[in-house]
Amino acid sequence: MAKILRCPACGALWRFDDVEADETLRCGECGTVFSLSKAETASVDDARLEEALRAKIAPEDPAEKGEAAMSALANDLAEFDSRAEPPARSGAFGLLKALVALVLLVVLAAAALLYFHRPVLQQMPALRVIYQDVCRTFPCPGFVWFEPAALTVSGRLEAVPAIVPAETPATDANAANATAGAAPTGAMSADAPVPVVVALTIANTTDRPQYLPTLEVKLLDPAGDTIAQRLLEPADYGYPQTPAVLAAGDSVATRVTVTTPLPHGASSVAVKAVDPLL
Repeated sequence: MAKILRCPACGALWRFDDVEADETLRCGECGTVFSLSKAETASVDDARLEEALRAKIAPEDPAEKGEAAMSALANDLAEFDSRAEPPARSGAFGLLKALVALVLLVVLAAAALLYFHRPVLQQMPALRVIYQDVCRTFPCPGFVWFEPAALTVSGRLEAVPAIVPAETPATDANAANATAGAAPTGAMSADAPVPVVVALTIANTTDRPQYLPTLEVKLLDPAGDTIAQRLLEPADYGYPQTPAVLAAGDSVATRVTVTTPLPHGASSVAVKAVDPLL
């Protein structure tokens, strides 16, 4: 039988042989000096003691040790993930902020395009159709529409004096002219082109400002056939300013003189506002 004692200070177990009860012992673990009578003792079978010692000092199974290490690592990673994952509410709030910022950016960009429409249209005139639709709903400061078909345009021929020889007193100058074969002073030659005066009226009946359009003017004979045709820009019929704008509900009246030689007299005129790009 083996005798085992326990250090009264640190609890370390020691094997001892026959020792007197009053003999002083020293613990090799903590260094405490004590007598055998003060320590707790027990008797253990030698075989059981050897088996317990072998089990204590036997090397650990590598597989079990590796499995324990992996389990500990998995637990640590799970704990790390649970700490690093942001709360669901915080993530949703961040997404909402991003969406709000994107919407604000789009609104500001659209407002800038509406406000600075002039430089945009100078670079990309094809966007005018889109602007004209959008600006009916949203405010576009200073925007002017160009809708020739929305304007009311009319024209008429004004009376032109007939070509007749002028009756002038028989003066020495007239006599000299007659002798030279020239027309008498104050008379219009029958071969001279007869000017045609066309009275034009342009009315903006819409509720928005419009650019003055290009006018297509046709002089017609009694049969309704075209004997002369001209395209008139605003500067050609008396509005050279840029831009030439007709306010909503406003109208203008002007006159144009056509001096182009005609094969015969015109009896009527047809006027239409056109888009020169079409």
